[in-house]
Amino acid sequence: MPRSRPASPMGAVIALLLFGGAVATGLSIVMTFFRVYQSPIALGLRSSTGYYVAECALVGLFTAVGVLFTRPRAAVPIAAAVAAYVALGVGERIGSAGYVLLMHRDLPPEWIIKSAADLHFYAWDLVAVGTAGVLVGLRFAIAASGGRGASQSQ
Repeated sequence: MPRSRPASPMGAVIALLLFGGAVATGLSIVMTFFRVYQSPIALGLRSSTGYYVAECALVGLFTAVGVLFTRPRAAVPIAAAVAAYVALGVGERIGSAGYVLLMHRDLPPEWIIKSAADLHFYAWDLVAVGTAGVLVGLRFAIAASGGRGASQSQ
């Protein structure tokens, strides 16, 4: 029976998780900026719930994708879920504040702060949390089983 690889160093897993979170934050900034941009182009798409759900799913996916190449330990799915939620929240705030800053330069600075500090929670935010947590959790389960499939476990 071939020996399985040892678990990846925790520092490497956390570094990949942080890198994925940074990429996901950038994606969320761009998608949020496009969502709040006031133009008639694709208005129906940008204002739809489906666009926001797709943004949440992509943030969760990009947060978790780096960890999928490692052999994580038990606590990593929880860290991935938290990182995805933080990436989504930070990306939304920077994206909306950036829109106000770039498109409405005549507004007073408190409007920029107000747009960034608009704390809200939508149930759809859990899509990002769930996507990252489930992907990394599945990778952990595969790594914990030694990479055996269902037909090889006997």
